[in-house]
Amino acid sequence: MSFPVFPEGVPIAPISSIKYSELNKSAKEVLECCSTVGFFYLDLSGHSITSKADEIREIAVSSFRLPAEEKMKYHLQKGVSLAGYKAPGTVKKTDETHRPDTTEFFNVFTDHITGTTDSIQYPPHLIEHKALLKQFSQDAHAIGNEILSVLADQLSIPSSEFTSRNSFSTSSQSHIRLTHKIPHEGADAVGLPSHTDFGSVTVLFTWLGGLQIQHQGEWKYVKPLKNHAIINLGDAIVHLTNGALLSAKHRVVDAPKEQNKLDRYSVVYFVRPNNQVEMKPLERFLNDDTPRKRVGGKFEQEEGVVLSAEEWIRRRAAQLGS
Repeated sequence: MSFPVFPEGVPIAPISSIKYSELNKSAKEVLECCSTVGFFYLDLSGHSITSKADEIREIAVSSFRLPAEEKMKYHLQKGVSLAGYKAPGTVKKTDETHRPDTTEFFNVFTDHITGTTDSIQYPPHLIEHKALLKQFSQDAHAIGNEILSVLADQLSIPSSEFTSRNSFSTSSQSHIRLTHKIPHEGADAVGLPSHTDFGSVTVLFTWLGGLQIQHQGEWKYVKPLKNHAIINLGDAIVHLTNGALLSAKHRVVDAPKEQNKLDRYSVVYFVRPNNQVEMKPLERFLNDDTPRKRVGGKFEQEEGVVLSAEEWIRRRAAQLGS
């Protein structure tokens, strides 16, 4: 695959690149990234997941070429489940101008491709690659849990406090997301408005610009790097740590300059807590002096009521307008 070079002269977020093979050596830097900027690059050179992401991108291209009426047969049930297709044109509650988004996506749930729970229907062209999707999910989930293990160690808790709550083999809202954004140069449109993610860890593969994060009060691009994933944390792990970590705001806009002449595709994996996990801060984080970060998304909750992760994420999705 060949893409236009990311241009010079646009604001680029200064985020760290950490080698996957040296995660433990870079533990302090991982914690620093996850409690300040909120993002980092993960250099996956030599890992087979990068070629799997490339393959899945091509599957995404074909899947989004299906006629609109065909894709709408698989549309997700708003307020019920995020599994399935989402058409462009959704107005997110986080966008003050109420602009409809210009991104469509397919969410393919881990539970469904592993047989952990009964599956909804997906487009045949997509689900015929079930074996590849399962392999990618396993790899991405393992990477997410390795990051959580490193963070747990730096926060002085057993790694199992995080990994047992984000098990690959237990029913959860974890899933692959295939995204597609068409060019909208000069239009009053936004790919995805400013938001924070819901889950524990997000593992993103993308080939063109468009992702931006807030840095020192300014929106700056995250430049795609070959053989790298872009990593950020979600609100769930921030909630479990009582705000010791950061779920950073980000958005998707037009890719800069020549890159915006192409359709933008991404392959994302969301590691989310197992459905029955109680969404309350772990005891270790209730009474300490750790500087607190703000959970990006909150909603009104009855005092003293502890929600399951499944319900907590459902309410977060409804709050955003997904």
